[in-house]
Amino acid sequence: MSAAFLQDFGPETVLLVGAAAALIIDRRGSRVPGRGPQGRARTGRRWPPSGTVVALAAVLLAFGLSIGFWHSSFGPRFPDVERGAFIIDRYALFFHALLLLTAGAVLLVTNDAADELAPHRGVHAALVLVATCGAMVAVATTDLLTMVTGLAATVLPLCLALGLRKLNAAAATAAVRAFVGSAVGLLLVLGGVVLLLGLSGSTRLGALAVRVHHLNPGVALAAVALVLGLGLCLVAGPALLWGEDAAADAPLAALLPMAVLAPLTALAVLMRVVVSGLGAVAAAWSGLAAAVAALLLLGSALLALRQARLRRLVLLLLAGQFGLALAALPALHRDGPAAALYLLLTTAPLAVASLGLLPSVERAGGDRIEDLRGLWGRAPLLCAGLAVALVALAGGPPLAPFFARLFVLTSAMGAGAGWLTWLAALAAAISGLAVLRWLLVLFDPTIEGEDLPLPGWPVAVGLVLCAAAVILGGVLSGPLMGLAARGALPLLGG
Repeated sequence: MSAAFLQDFGPETVLLVGAAAALIIDRRGSRVPGRGPQGRARTGRRWPPSGTVVALAAVLLAFGLSIGFWHSSFGPRFPDVERGAFIIDRYALFFHALLLLTAGAVLLVTNDAADELAPHRGVHAALVLVATCGAMVAVATTDLLTMVTGLAATVLPLCLALGLRKLNAAAATAAVRAFVGSAVGLLLVLGGVVLLLGLSGSTRLGALAVRVHHLNPGVALAAVALVLGLGLCLVAGPALLWGEDAAADAPLAALLPMAVLAPLTALAVLMRVVVSGLGAVAAAWSGLAAAVAALLLLGSALLALRQARLRRLVLLLLAGQFGLALAALPALHRDGPAAALYLLLTTAPLAVASLGLLPSVERAGGDRIEDLRGLWGRAPLLCAGLAVALVALAGGPPLAPFFARLFVLTSAMGAGAGWLTWLAALAAAISGLAVLRWLLVLFDPTIEGEDLPLPGWPVAVGLVLCAAAVILGGVLSGPLMGLAARGALPLLGG
């Protein structure tokens, strides 16, 4: 094995080895004296099971290996380290870091919620690592077929994780629905790739950018298939909202990575393809991307306004937040891609934190709005954290999502999509009303009750780190926007 291979593919190799080790060690750890069947110490302290510890170690090691390129990649020289269909540029490194940090946060905050997946906790950790590896492959390739393979390796393991609670019919239904929606999306993407192969004679983005200069029905159809297919993969988590029971009974430890990792990967692939490969025929996809963004923004806000279950509310607000990234794509040759990357950089920790709070909040007796009335009197810290997360999801200042929304809408307006800017502002106002309705219920002073227990220390550490990232994302908006702009350079530079 050459040093170049270890340097280029070391993080992915570490994740796969860590996934295999998590399966083996967690299986053996359930039989170690002094530990319960879920790998938890008998003293009652919420230590992560051995499989999760190994998975976290693999993520940290992979992150350390991935930053080996950072000095040259974000220095004065423009990097382009390519091995066949794979390319390690600033764009890939940006998402490698973001995906690995998100995977580590997911493993931390789902430590308590993963008990409902026992005895398959090690399987859950392994599937998260495999999905992260697939996402890293998908964002670091210039070959469309490899992108589809990496995207499938991301979404399908996450769908499988939803079905780990085998004895629950609603959880199995949620897994089947997510699998069907993701499979249809992948088939649409594959169909678009086949059409582009026929038009350009190659599946490489470089050849596509050189040979596809004129808009024709074939290019338009391929662009529509790609945007719609990746859009379905983007909403694979919120697709569970097809049925109220599916969203309520889906295991949260599996729902969280599905609702975060899948949209990140789909948006990364979408931006790479349409900007670097189809930038010359932007008319074929920019209008559709704006229409999908408008549908996600307004539709999710209207559904959130009448929502009576907390899980569905958070998923809907997240769908609108991720959909906002599509609104930046019409600003192709401006700062649109950079604004989209900054949005994802701030939305990922917010998504993990908001969904990671739900297991502790639901100990109040459920996630319906009537069950959480007066939560402030029973769990002040949890209620305050949930309130901040909901305000951030609605784009309230001065948190990072507010600046991300501002950057995206400014870029969209500069590209001539003023109608989308006004629609996004309307969606933000509606989302704010939905959140205000919940805040009035959560802080109802007439309801009191017994104090709720705080989450275990691994979950608390993950939540604090995510909250710090959301707050610092607003304080350091200038430097982080500069980092996002450098990460977006390969898209505009070809």
